[in-house]
This record gives sequence, structure tokens and C-alpha cells, in this order.
Amino acid sequence: TELQKAFQILISLNRGNESHWLGYIDAKYQISGPKNKDVLNTLDKFQEKFPNYNQDLLKGIRTLYKSKVSDIAIGESFSERGDKYFKEKNYQYAAEEYEFALQFAAEEYAYYENAAISYYLANNIDKAIKYFDKVIYDFKPGDGKSEFYKGILLIELDSLKPGCDLLKKSVEMEFSGSSSLDVYNNFCN
Repeated sequence: TELQKAFQILISLNRGNESHWLGYIDAKYQISGPKNKDVLNTLDKFQEKFPNYNQDLLKGIRTLYKSKVSDIAIGESFSERGDKYFKEKNYQYAAEEYEFALQFAAEEYAYYENAAISYYLANNIDKAIKYFDKVIYDFKPGDGKSEFYKGILLIELDSLKPGCDLLKKSVEMEFSGSSSLDVYNNFCN
């Protein structure tokens, strides 16, 4: 396409210009719409080329590009309902609402994490572990929250060593300040 040709010329002239890449990615998205593999592949190449670029912003862009805006809004609506049930301590319903949200915004790791915590509190351990693992091993947000809660869950199941390993990771990621360290010291030292 003409757009692609123009982009190739721009990057051959100035390979280090982030704005050229982002402009092309956005223009391609505007033309092709969500879930376009070329757009997502170019975004992957951008991340490789500019590893110091704001990763949180790129995650947000990726989520938007993988979903329709209406899907994101619907996902957010289900998530808000999940939050409401969670505050009411109706954890099973909260988890189900977060799962509905995932049907519309599968790239939003917080929905998996919220479902995991809700299932954990509803004593649905298998589903809690499944969603914690999805966050920890697939999304890898690096904030330590899922590691913390899965660690507690495993300790409650008498899996002290794996639970403490996860709590230690949570401490290293500085989840919840000194609170995660206090929990780790209480159970694991």
C-alpha cells in the first residue's frame, strides 16, 4: 500500500524516530480497524526497536488495537458489576462478572487477576489458580499482586515452599510496600 511504502521511506531516512513508527501504526489501525495482524506485528517490532518506550502505554495501545472500542466499554461495564459484587462480598458473582468482562477485553490482565482473587475468596481454588497462573506466567505485569495472593492460597493449602517462593517474588516486586514483607516473614521465616 501507499501508506506502507511511505513508512518504509521514513524509517530508511531516520530509523530512530518513534513518532514515525507510532504515526504509521495509528494510521494503519485507522484504516484496517481492530485485530489487524499487520498492526499488531508492527507494534511488536516497535517494542523491540524501542525497549525503553513507556511499556504501560504500549500495553494500553495493544489492548485497544486488539479490541473494538465498544468491546472495551462492555468489558469495563462487566468489570464494574464485578467490583460491586466484590464490595458486597459476593465473590462468586464477582468472579463471574470478571469472566464476562474477559469475553470482551481478553487482553486486560486485571480482569483475570480480579477473577482469581474473587474465586479464591469464594473458595473455588482451581479457577483461582488457573487465573493467577494466567496473570503470572502469560501477562507478567511485574507488580507482585497475583504472586502475593497465590502465595497465600498455596500456604493455606499446606504448600509452604511454593507459597513462600511466590511471596518472596511479591516482596521483590515491592507489592503493597512492607506489608508483603511482613506476611512473608510471618509465614516463611
